[in-house]
Amino acid sequence: RQSKVREAIKYLTIDSSVAILMSFVINMFVVGVFAASARWGPDCGFADGEGLGLSTAGGYLECKYGSFALWIWALGLLAAGQASTCT
Repeated sequence: RQSKVREAIKYLTIDSSVAILMSFVINMFVVGVFAASARWGPDCGFADGEGLGLSTAGGYLECKYGSFALWIWALGLLAAGQASTCT
């Protein structure tokens, strides 16, 4: 019986580690792309990223990439919140 518990712990550890790693990689790419576009993209009302934050990021992305990017940003925020809640 104890071997079954150890096996379950092993698989649960692998599962949660992979989920956290994937969440980290996805969030790193999202932040990297957003930072690069805010730094070197057209200003859309922001001079060199000044005043750009979570509350204004959606408007910036919509200005730069269109309304589809606003929805992607919203889904990304939702997924980040879900990932932090689950872990």
